[in-house]
Parts: sequence; C-alpha cells; structure tokens
Amino acid sequence: MRPILTLRQYTHDPIVHSHDHAQLVFGLSGALDFEVDGRRSQVVQQSFVVVPSGFHHACGSANGSRCLVLDVPSAP
Repeated sequence: MRPILTLRQYTHDPIVHSHDHAQLVFGLSGALDFEVDGRRSQVVQQSFVVVPSGFHHACGSANGSRCLVLDVPSAP
C-alpha cells in the first residue's frame, strides 16, 4: 500500500492528469498554480485545494512550491 500523506515539491513543469481518488493539497511554501475542471486557483501557505475523484486537474509552480498532499482512498 502506498502512503496516503506525502510531502511534494512542484516546479514550473506542468502536471496534467486525473485519478480515481480524491486529493487534498495543502500549501506549505511558495505558490502552486492549480486548475481543477477548468477553475483556476492558487495554493499558497495555509491554503488548500480539493480535487474530487475523477476530475481533470493541472498544476505547476513558476518559482517552486512545497505541498502536503493527502490522497483519499476510494471507498471499497
């Protein structure tokens, strides 16, 4: 079983995907540009974004950012 809580670093390289589980992305440092299902936001220190299961999303950080990511397991 893979960890459900991870510390991640993001760069200017964009990430675009979807997955079959929900995520909560908590900002620790820097600024992460985020788009979920066409809606744009920015994750900064003491803020977060919710990515519902199956939703297309994209993110990237021009100057780098660190986030705590909770991958919420799907219900059996």
